[in-house]
Amino acid sequence: MTENIVEDIMEISEITGNIELSGGSQQEPYLLGNLKKIKEEKDISFLIHNYFPPPKNHILLNIANTDDVTRGFIKETMEYVRGLEIDYYSIHSGYTRDLYFENELWSPDPMGKQYTLDGIYENVEWFRKEFPETKLALENMNPSNNNEENIFFCHIDRIID
Repeated sequence: MTENIVEDIMEISEITGNIELSGGSQQEPYLLGNLKKIKEEKDISFLIHNYFPPPKNHILLNIANTDDVTRGFIKETMEYVRGLEIDYYSIHSGYTRDLYFENELWSPDPMGKQYTLDGIYENVEWFRKEFPETKLALENMNPSNNNEENIFFCHIDRIID
């Protein structure tokens, strides 16, 4: 795979008509327009998950965080969801506290802000009001660095709660 998402999609479209767009790609000019064109020409069905489109400035996307950065990113993502005629947007359930990146791993920031389920509920309600025509799917998380306390919904007991 390359760092050019359009080239990668063109290659992948030779073996499948269903492609999930998520993190790990670079910003590209005219990305939405190019994706629309590919969708039409190749009859591709896209899904958008979590960290897409690539943001201008790196962020740690956290659905439990109700700040303008999180909501601004989701608003931008919804331009792609609508433009590509996708029924839903899926996002991870989020982190219980701010994290920092060190030695190739995300770690809890002891000085960072803590988040609660209330933030997730608040953002879900905001999403429903802002984008009533689109469904939101919350995907559970894998434990980060084997530390379940830092993420929401990583264990069945927490999902049930």
